[in-house]
Amino acid sequence: MKMDDQKSLLESAPLRTWAEKHRFRAYIHTELLAAWHLPVPEARVPDIALD
Repeated sequence: MKMDDQKSLLESAPLRTWAEKHRFRAYIHTELLAAWHLPVPEARVPDIALD
């Protein structure tokens, strides 16, 4: 990703609002979450038995 693209993503208020609401349901690049000082959700593993 180009630096200009990354900067415009970081400055996008609608994207940040969406990320805050959906960070536990959708993948959001961890660098964006960290730059916004939002907690990075831990990976969820399905509760299934693997035989």
